[in-house]
Amino acid sequence: MPQRAAVAPTDGRVASEHAERGGGVAPQSTAAPVAIRLSAAAWAVATLILSLYALHHLDFVRVLLTSAAVHRGWLNLALAQIAALLMVAGHLELWRGAVLGEQLSYASARTTTHAMLALLMGSYGATVMALLPLWGLGMALFVVLVLVAYGVLWNLALLVPSLVFRLAAPLLYVWCLQNYVGFELPLGR
Repeated sequence: MPQRAAVAPTDGRVASEHAERGGGVAPQSTAAPVAIRLSAAAWAVATLILSLYALHHLDFVRVLLTSAAVHRGWLNLALAQIAALLMVAGHLELWRGAVLGEQLSYASARTTTHAMLALLMGSYGATVMALLPLWGLGMALFVVLVLVAYGVLWNLALLVPSLVFRLAAPLLYVWCLQNYVGFELPLGR
């Protein structure tokens, strides 16, 4: 395979650091122009708004929390796994990261990261099993799961600062849990 010609970096320090690492193709700047960042934020906001509108049109929260067609055992398992995920994430980011001042990396929190990923995948699988009797294993279930996972959760994680997201997630969880067990909060009245 022919080697590409090295691009001359604009900073002499970058060129010397690059040469020390073995040369090859010089690194490009990772700073994105403001227009690209604004465009990405606009797409994230538009996707979030459209997903929330579609979920509101489907009456997703009410159906999830009150419908007799939703399998309650699987939904309870998903809610328990989400609670465990929030506790592990809070321990890792808020306690170890913010309070103790520990420098977190994958190497220092490998087991915790794997536990969080297992809980996330488990809660997603349990949610699929809970919604399976309602929407069946077809396109409707797939669309709802994409609206929730990508349209809402992913875009909120991109748009909202991490600390605010970590503090707001347990509040949203408690609100959903209280509505699930029948204690309605006076929100939006």
